[in-house]
Amino acid sequence: MYLGANMGAVESQVLEHVCDKTKSSRHAILIDPADQTPDIAAKRAVAAVAAGSKMILVGGSSDTDMDNVNDTVVAIQEALELVTWASSQDSGLEEKNWKVPVVLFPQGAAALSPSADAITFMMLMNSKSPRYLIEEQVAGSLFIKKAGISPLPMGYIICE
Repeated sequence: MYLGANMGAVESQVLEHVCDKTKSSRHAILIDPADQTPDIAAKRAVAAVAAGSKMILVGGSSDTDMDNVNDTVVAIQEALELVTWASSQDSGLEEKNWKVPVVLFPQGAAALSPSADAITFMMLMNSKSPRYLIEEQVAGSLFIKKAGISPLPMGYIICE
């Protein structure tokens, strides 16, 4: 796990990682649990980090459930932990490059994982439906608090 089981200052650590201005560029990959098995998702995450991704987003689809999301998050974290350990044994690899957060990018409160490092707590700002303005956030908030997942506030607008 990127931040370990004790989620003390998680939010500031994830935000610090994402906003680090010493990096010349940043890339995040979105892995949709509905599109592949957790094993394939983990392999794609490792390939993305090897290519320079600094964050793994998991979510997106409305046709997935909490178990699939959690299995995917855990598989990705385990694969990254294994590569991190391997890099610590090889002086040619940089261990710090493999320590990237796994962040939920959920379609709603039914697709969460207690194993994630953080969650993009999104608000669809131009939605006419209260569901995407506030209801999904409220529905998932207790789960997020109990799991100790760091919420990363995010607003977005869909343009046609």
